[in-house]
Amino acid sequence: MEENTQNSLEGLSIDAKKPQVLPNGVHDGIIGNLKYRDGFAKNGKEYRYLDIVIDIEQDDDIITLKVGFPYNLTEVTVLGKFLRESGFKYNEGKSYKVIEIKNHLVNKKVTFQTHQETTDKGTFSNILRETIKFV
Repeated sequence: MEENTQNSLEGLSIDAKKPQVLPNGVHDGIIGNLKYRDGFAKNGKEYRYLDIVIDIEQDDDIITLKVGFPYNLTEVTVLGKFLRESGFKYNEGKSYKVIEIKNHLVNKKVTFQTHQETTDKGTFSNILRETIKFV
């Protein structure tokens, strides 16, 4: 693997942008991607999530937010209910490749509600997972 050097960084730039915050309320968007994340919580408990990435047009710009679903697929879990509402058909006892789910969800239009949260790190827009509806 090639190591980054100062020479390889020359010519690169990064644009400073304002934080991506949506006002509280109902918004429209398009599912743009899925991401998997896992790790350990502060209490040492392992977690696994499937994040749904949603792109929202706002004032001639694209704002990208994500919403996490615990990585557990049954008829009663939030992920299972979300996928059923999207039209993804799954059967108990069968394994599904996440790429199949991604291919099914990407480019689907959705509506959802956001709620702003202010922390010591700033103000953030959170998608209220239970409000996501397919258009």
